[in-house]
Amino acid sequence: MHKQLVAGIGIACALWFAAAVRAQDQPNMLVGKWHSDKALTMKYVKANVRTDDQSLQFMQDIAGHLTYTFTADHMITDRSAFDLHYQGKVVHIKELHDERQYRVVGSNSTQSLISVNTEEGMTSITFNFDNKDAMWFVWSGDAIGISMPESREYFTRAK
Repeated sequence: MHKQLVAGIGIACALWFAAAVRAQDQPNMLVGKWHSDKALTMKYVKANVRTDDQSLQFMQDIAGHLTYTFTADHMITDRSAFDLHYQGKVVHIKELHDERQYRVVGSNSTQSLISVNTEEGMTSITFNFDNKDAMWFVWSGDAIGISMPESREYFTRAK
């Protein structure tokens, strides 16, 4: 039993090491500037997400305001100010500029998994690529404390 456990741990470590090496060998597809694409996001939402009118309005309000700029090791987030309609109220969301260190944990031609340093510790985000100029990630209202179905936010690379 002990030999099987040690062998299993050895195999797991070898696979993890191989994935880490593979991540370093892959070009970082994230590098550059990415704008939230409201039209692509809402096209996906309307075709694939079952939601009520209030959540749909929330998604329409929130999409299109983020820009991510990735360098080799920093993730810069910029958000324009906007008004958010939720539960019969209008909430003004202030602009934001934030810069964090990140590292690519794993990647291939369709995904990049990154680890981002936050005040709460490290968090992971998976970015999915439709092509070299369009990506998306999964988001839900849970992240900001509201009841909303899981969806995607799309981003297109700045030209």
